[in-house]
Amino acid sequence: MIYEHNIKIDIPVFKLDSKIAYQTVRRPTVFEKSVLQLFARHSGDLGEYTLEDIAKKLKLCSIFFVEALRYLSDFKAIEFLNGYSIDDGAGLQCNSILITNEGREFLAKNALPSKSKNTTETSYYHPLSGALVGKNQIKTDSYPDVKRLPIEGMNVTLSAVEPLLDEQLRRSWESKANERIESISSQFNGELWDRKTFKIDINHNGNVTPISNDEDFSKWLDGAEAEYLWQYVVSPVFSTNSKTKYLKIDWSQVRDVAPIEKANDLVNKQKPHYVFTLDDSIEVDVATVILAPSSETLLIGKVLTLKECSIEFEAGVDALIVNKSNVGFEFKSGLSEISYRGHPREVDLAIIAQADKKKDEFEQFLLTNDDINVVIFSAVIDCQQAIDRLPNAHVSQVFEYYKKMKQFIPDLHANSFKDKVKRLRHKEEVAEYIQLFEERELLIDILTPDCLITLIDIAIKQSDVMDGLFITQALTDLANPYASLKNKTAVDLLTLSNFELLKLNVPRYKLLNELSDQIDVLYKMLSASVFNNSTLGGLREKTSDALAHFNAKYADPQQINKRVVVIDTNCLMHNLNLLDRVKPSDQLVIPVIVLDELDGLKEDKNEGEWSDKAKRARAAIDRLIQFNSYEPQHLELLEKMDKDALDSPDLKILSVAVYYRLCNSILLTDDKNLRNLANAEGIASQSTQEYLVGSSNKKSKKRKGK
Repeated sequence: MIYEHNIKIDIPVFKLDSKIAYQTVRRPTVFEKSVLQLFARHSGDLGEYTLEDIAKKLKLCSIFFVEALRYLSDFKAIEFLNGYSIDDGAGLQCNSILITNEGREFLAKNALPSKSKNTTETSYYHPLSGALVGKNQIKTDSYPDVKRLPIEGMNVTLSAVEPLLDEQLRRSWESKANERIESISSQFNGELWDRKTFKIDINHNGNVTPISNDEDFSKWLDGAEAEYLWQYVVSPVFSTNSKTKYLKIDWSQVRDVAPIEKANDLVNKQKPHYVFTLDDSIEVDVATVILAPSSETLLIGKVLTLKECSIEFEAGVDALIVNKSNVGFEFKSGLSEISYRGHPREVDLAIIAQADKKKDEFEQFLLTNDDINVVIFSAVIDCQQAIDRLPNAHVSQVFEYYKKMKQFIPDLHANSFKDKVKRLRHKEEVAEYIQLFEERELLIDILTPDCLITLIDIAIKQSDVMDGLFITQALTDLANPYASLKNKTAVDLLTLSNFELLKLNVPRYKLLNELSDQIDVLYKMLSASVFNNSTLGGLREKTSDALAHFNAKYADPQQINKRVVVIDTNCLMHNLNLLDRVKPSDQLVIPVIVLDELDGLKEDKNEGEWSDKAKRARAAIDRLIQFNSYEPQHLELLEKMDKDALDSPDLKILSVAVYYRLCNSILLTDDKNLRNLANAEGIASQSTQEYLVGSSNKKSKKRKGK
């Protein structure tokens, strides 16, 4: 089990400054080379000649020879015999000057060293590899909080490093043809910090081992003294919270360990499904039960805080984790015993160990507790059982149940909660229910009777029909004709006592019948109590009374499928062939008064002969024998006529047309005044010619269509 990855530690790398004394090499001057050649070849032959003697012979200044010898003697290219020195100057005898082997080498190479020079070079000694390293090999990007090994603990001495420095520096100067080292003097001058990383492994026996992928660091970890490593490398990785209690750990049950300060990371590493915790500082984005008792049981988001709980943890246990595979783990923190290189140690650890038995105990508590918050939370264990355990409630409360439970079960559908909703009490609850459950045809048995009655009354009186109800369409089909009738007549059928105010005509009569039909539809759909206690009961009664009232006064259009044409006497007298040209869509009705008028006209004579009028009257009577549609007068239906003139034949004919007004009747007359009277009663009228022309045009259009 890896306790901690990528632990950083800084290793001191020792900085050494080396002072190097060296000489450079140059070509000799003419005098220097001449002097070397002179004494290399002729020092014995010249005997007691002095430098002054030689200078005179060559007509030169002796000072040049003296200075050349002075420089050569400094580099031991020559040496002086018989007690002479360079201070003797031009008086030096040639046999007292001897060229050395170095001088002969200088002469052979045509090169002379400079005077001594000094330089300083910086080197870096890495104690882990025991070698000198380049600065670019050191990871100096250390973090402020990284632990550092103490310098004095690395046991690095100058005597151990100097041979390495001397060898490396001299080797590096070998490539410098014109320079040579005379001496090297080194000293420590500070340090750099090389960052290394390692990890801590704790096996199932509690043994701790530091591991590094760096070869040099790994060798050093393996070979370093145990106490030094424990003090400066291993133990600083563990927390030092001495307030925690000592825990007895069965390492075979341990699944993961981590530093105390990374306890949350350790819990999240398990990918928990839900967590029971005694410590509300544990932060996970999953369902969490906090067992620290509070004044009340609360469910906020995914966190359930219990008012009381009979379940207890053993000392040192902070949480119980249940992962996605429904396996339980205990999370513990406190002082635990581990082993480092065979010696027991105590450190603070965060530990996760398997604990299925405790998980079962907690789940049993959640599945049997009746607190509503606990019931909702128990969905993390068994969603359907949690829903079944919920109490029935009004829709707004059920919606809250759903929202809270959905936080634990993201794919939860609202329809799972339908059976938990009490009957809906008002329009707002109905709207919320339809939206929550995406209901298209809400059955009326989910509504309280009062709610249903209210919705019906609003639909009828305010033409406000709620969508989504099973009876929505039926209510719409009823509310529309009711509102239309109200708009056309400017009276409310529900409160109407004088049905004549409806001023009934064919369209209004159709609306009244449509209204009656839709009331019957709803009567079959609703219970008797709801129907009678709603607006429907009174509306049904009013509609029925209105229809009965008008059916008693006027011809029932339900029995007649055609337009009724009421014919005046003068139409038959002036154009008898009209009877042959009645439209198929029309039904001819003869007022009884027409027969009376024809009967009176048939006796008219002129000089003992039947008058032309009598002949036309008799012809009309003969033709009417084949008709059986006669209607007596209905003078009581005339509303705008002078009561004193009601005995007029014209008004009697008009009263027949009024009787058929609900059948879309038309009065056919060539009497202009009678047409005016018909207009006053709201009855359509035409002359014979207008009727016949209309019939002819219709036939002509049919022929063209063919």
